[in-house]
Amino acid sequence: MGQRGPKPTPTKLLALRGSWRAKERAGREPQPAPLGRTDPPGWLSPEAKTIWGRVTRHLKPHGLMTRLDVNVIARYCELFVMWRHAAEYVNQYGMHQPIKNAKDKVIGMRIAPYTQMMVVLSGELLKIEREFGMTPSARAAFGIERAKAGEEPAVPQGKSRFFET
Repeated sequence: MGQRGPKPTPTKLLALRGSWRAKERAGREPQPAPLGRTDPPGWLSPEAKTIWGRVTRHLKPHGLMTRLDVNVIARYCELFVMWRHAAEYVNQYGMHQPIKNAKDKVIGMRIAPYTQMMVVLSGELLKIEREFGMTPSARAAFGIERAKAGEEPAVPQGKSRFFET
């Protein structure tokens, strides 16, 4: 039988929230080495490396990325690229495909495989995004403050093929 109840909150996240439990639990969990450089793994696709740069610029300043997290973030980047490709296909060809009989007559519609892929990948991406505080509710739970007015943004403004900044 698996462990019951919610997963324990990492001490680092408790500290970001300002919780008194962070001091109580200090030193009781493994502390992976911090990530020095944020160079992407060499095996990532060029598109995933673009995503890597954006994600690590946001995570590293908050101390939410260590050496143990490299593969998780790399997986996130590749999944995001696959999701984008599926989204582009759906945007071009639609969410449904016709079902035709032997006489080439449309007898119904079905959900396109790329639509199904988008749904599955969205769920997987959301799991990772929640773990690293990349959703509004996760940030609220982490207690990460917004940048003060007048500070430079963490990412240069502009557009990319995969995301807007």
